[in-house]
Amino acid sequence: MAVLSANHEVKVRVPAKRMFKAVVVDSNKILPKIAPRAIKSIDILQGDGGAGSIRQINFPNGAPFPYVREKIDILDMDNLVFKARAFESRMFGDKIEAIHSVQKFEDSGDGGCIIKLTVETRTKDDAEFTDEESKVVSAFGREIFSIVEEYLIAHPDVCA
Repeated sequence: MAVLSANHEVKVRVPAKRMFKAVVVDSNKILPKIAPRAIKSIDILQGDGGAGSIRQINFPNGAPFPYVREKIDILDMDNLVFKARAFESRMFGDKIEAIHSVQKFEDSGDGGCIIKLTVETRTKDDAEFTDEESKVVSAFGREIFSIVEEYLIAHPDVCA
């Protein structure tokens, strides 16, 4: 098994608590509504949506794969940290065993926040997962952050 790690920081113009609530806590209500071309629905399959829960993120028709299932390891409302492990998806194919991600939301002091994102891809056996493939996974996350940022700026009452 090989492990490919990537760290990213995304700066947005929305406070950390508000962004965390939209992207993590209320994601099942907000993301399908504001990003239907990216996310069809998010269903809690087991648990209450907090740590230990399993959820399925469903993608719209025409997406390269229909869904990804993940286990939520940490949902820390006080420190604004979300950690999950994607463990099932057609995108994994013969290459990927799991994708671990950590999102940490920190106020930036100018009314916005910085989202620190760590993505760790664990491959099966000797399979290779290229930097280019890793960039596709990370780009999807950055795109979602951007969509949420614009929506929250346009709707100041949402997740306030």
